[in-house]
Amino acid sequence: MTSIGQTARAPATRLNLGAISVFGGTLSYCAMDALVKVVATTFPVFEITFFRMAFSLLPLAIISYLSRAPLFWTQRPFSHLLRCLFGTAGMVLIFESLAYTPLLDVTVLISTCPIFMVVLSVPLLRERVSLASWGTVFFGFCCVAFVLQPTASAFTLWSLLPLVGSFCIAIYIVSARMLASTESATTLASYMAVVGSVVTGSVLPFQWVTPGPLQLALLVAIGVIGGVGLLLRTAGYRLVPPALVAPIEYSSILWSGLIGYFAFAEPPKNTTIVAGVLIVFSNLTLLYIEKRRSRASELPN
Repeated sequence: MTSIGQTARAPATRLNLGAISVFGGTLSYCAMDALVKVVATTFPVFEITFFRMAFSLLPLAIISYLSRAPLFWTQRPFSHLLRCLFGTAGMVLIFESLAYTPLLDVTVLISTCPIFMVVLSVPLLRERVSLASWGTVFFGFCCVAFVLQPTASAFTLWSLLPLVGSFCIAIYIVSARMLASTESATTLASYMAVVGSVVTGSVLPFQWVTPGPLQLALLVAIGVIGGVGLLLRTAGYRLVPPALVAPIEYSSILWSGLIGYFAFAEPPKNTTIVAGVLIVFSNLTLLYIEKRRSRASELPN
């Protein structure tokens, strides 16, 4: 017989497990970005992205075997292709920016992805966005301008790369929501790995740089850690409410700042710190507003 105490502990256990999974996935992505930054000045971005995509299939194949979930069965192959092209473009742009932009700056600019998702949800998902949400989106873009500092002396085109990459990733994520009714999470991730590998692999004959043993290990680690991070975050999303997922994921700004400072001697700029806090605040405000609107729409008239 199951006691009341055991029954009460079950949801808490699932919540803790989900939070740990999301946290592990967030740390994995920070570690992956740090490794990309290590090799970014030595290898072409398409070669790095190829290893990121190709070797992320290893953890995906393992989880598919254990769960008996099909990797590539789909009813909508063209939609997968279009979605994954945007995802690959976003990853290439973000990886390229890591060679020339401080790790923390890139992480803060990538944090604009939820803001772009709200904007894209109108034409792609036909969702209605409240006036308050639009105000929060505008505030978020003001924070981005604060990071970019678009003046003749401070602005560089390299700082735009993670922002454009974030926009591409937002298209990739929003389109995944469009496919979620017929496609499994494993299938969505697997097609991204395969399409990304094929696209970036087609460039390798023109840009290939042969890695040494240690460099090869780093490139493989980028792919494996990225795949593990994706699996951990996907598992966590199933167990943790979005209101709890967001604060955990935004801890990446802290970890990236620490890694950038101690591993790459990149002291954080005051503008980046302030803008990072404000962008997180605007994203959490968006989450709160949309959550309240969703609850209100479910109430009986």
